[in-house]
Amino acid sequence: MKYPDLIIGPKENPQTHRWHLWVPQWLYRRGWRLNLHRWFKSDDDRALHDHRGDSWTVVLWGGYYEVTSHAWEPPKRRWCGPGSVVFRRGEMPHRIELREGHGAVWSLWFRAPFRREWGFWCPKGWTKWQEYLAESDYSKPGSVSIRGRGCE
Repeated sequence: MKYPDLIIGPKENPQTHRWHLWVPQWLYRRGWRLNLHRWFKSDDDRALHDHRGDSWTVVLWGGYYEVTSHAWEPPKRRWCGPGSVVFRRGEMPHRIELREGHGAVWSLWFRAPFRREWGFWCPKGWTKWQEYLAESDYSKPGSVSIRGRGCE
């Protein structure tokens, strides 16, 4: 398999690898994307995040918990195992939590066109991703997204 188009987390100890998969040109021109994800670790638990557009995830292998509660709220999470299809509105704050010791998780992620900016839901309010992460632009192939200042 080719090198991932995006590495989330440090290269030597990644959280997620993302590959951009082919979609028909007429969908691509309208902003639709299809990605393959290989999860090694859970999302950072400092804050929930949202997305630029609505999305659908299909869990191919393994599974994860979809966490929709903030650290300061009572826990809300649901199990998403192989074959699960998860729909999210772009504005839906969430994070992915893997089971300890259960190995990598593979999923397909189909994202609708951009209609908003994305970011993180901090205790003091929503924070743009550029202010939260250390990387200013990780849309280029081969980019690495690493932990930044977060909610500080």
